[in-house]
Amino acid sequence: MPMRYLAIILAILLPLGQEVALAGAYKGPFTGVFYGQGEGCWGGLFIRTRTIQWYPGNLMCKRTVYTIIDQRLHTPFENNDHIVFRLHHLSKGCPFPYVGLYYYQSGDEIGPNGKTLEGLGIYYDWGVVGFESYRQYKNFPYKSYGKGTVNTALMNITSCSLPYLDKPFPYGKPMR
Repeated sequence: MPMRYLAIILAILLPLGQEVALAGAYKGPFTGVFYGQGEGCWGGLFIRTRTIQWYPGNLMCKRTVYTIIDQRLHTPFENNDHIVFRLHHLSKGCPFPYVGLYYYQSGDEIGPNGKTLEGLGIYYDWGVVGFESYRQYKNFPYKSYGKGTVNTALMNITSCSLPYLDKPFPYGKPMR
């Protein structure tokens, strides 16, 4: 096969392969800056490749190393995607040795064809939840949380919504 035909075939197939490679399981480090809003949630969640810190309202979980204990992430993100961190060292005033970040998509973000309305200035929502124990984390009904049917106050769990406009990668400012 002449080289020019091989170059034409590669030029056609490579872009198709790239699109396929982008869909599926999320690969690479998960980092980002997520800003909370609402009563008791002003502040931010800062996830770096090795450390995490969270300032939900009046609480302060200072920067510490973490271990990822649970992860289900896709590209693009899907409902019920999540990542849960175990914080290695708790600072004074931080009652959460476990912090979960859960992705959910509200109904107004989905178009009539069932696909995400991307790039239209809509919200892509993450919720962060602080757990005081491993048992509390394991008993958390995260699939219902995204539907708004979980009363975290009754469960004695701190949670905050982390909405974003547009679609930064991976929904926040990338960090190292």
